[in-house]
Parts: sequence; structure tokens; C-alpha cells
Amino acid sequence: ENRKNMYSEEEKSTAIAYRLINDNLSKFLDNAKSYELIRAALGEDLIKDVNNDLLIDSSFMVDDFFSVDFYNYVLSESGIEMYNNLIGGYNTESGEKIKGLNEWINLYNQKLGNDEKSRRLPKLKPLFKQILSDRESISYIPDKFGSDDETLYPIINYFNLENDHESMKSVFQKLNS
Repeated sequence: ENRKNMYSEEEKSTAIAYRLINDNLSKFLDNAKSYELIRAALGEDLIKDVNNDLLIDSSFMVDDFFSVDFYNYVLSESGIEMYNNLIGGYNTESGEKIKGLNEWINLYNQKLGNDEKSRRLPKLKPLFKQILSDRESISYIPDKFGSDDETLYPIINYFNLENDHESMKSVFQKLNS
């Protein structure tokens, strides 16, 4: 039944074609239009920094992500993930937060005075994930934990929560209530 819905010719929100055209294409085109304003306001130097920080393993530049031709790359889940990481940023394994474009936009907008609201930049919209696709993430924190010993404890240790028993007890008590 799921497969039938995914490949339906009808306009169903559960169909892959619907997701690609009705949902993601409109967001993508809106973002491409907004990027022209964003690029001009943030400046060439910041865009170069974003290229260096976010796109280390990519053969693309930030400008490429907002050209109409790039839409072919965001038809797959891995392309969508890369696109969304550019917009929202991600955390590295060492815990460093790599800022996405929306975070830079937010910082820019915060610097504007109340009398400059007309110069505020629009935030970019992340694309929807593909229906029933495998999820891959650039972040080191998994979507779900397999077992306590394999993943949860190392992450707790990483954040040095193991020695803060009162905070941990409080967290788990809240979960139980």
C-alpha cells in the first residue's frame, strides 16, 4: 500500500513526485530568489567562509546550491541532506557547531535596528526529506540509539554528564514523569 501511494499518479502528499514538485521545488525556487538578497547583504567574504567551513568535502560552492540547475542534486536524500546542512549547519564530532546560512542570516538581522526592519533578510527553507528514504546525517549524534552501551553512554561521557549525577538524575526523573 505504501509503495502504491509513493508512486501514485494522483496528487497525493505521500507520492514521491508530489514531494519533489509540489513541496521541495517551490521551496528551492523561493530559496534561490532569496539567496540573491542574502548574498548581497552578507558579502563575498562571508560566503567564502561558508564555502570553507561547510563545504569541505564538496565539489560545489555555495552559489551552486541556489542555481536552478542544482535542483537535480536535491532529488536524492543525500543531496537534500547536504542542502539542508548548508542552510541549518551541523555539529562536528568534536562538538563544534558549524553555522549554516540561516544562522548567519539571523546574526545579520539581529544587528539591524528597529528602523531598519525593511532590510531584514528572509530565512531559507530546508527541503523535506524523501519519503521512506534511508537517512544519513553529517552530525555525529545518531537519530536513535541502538543500545545504551554502544551509543548513549559515550555521548553522555562526551558531554561530561557522567560526573554530574544530580543533573542526570533530574533529567531521568523528568523523563519518567
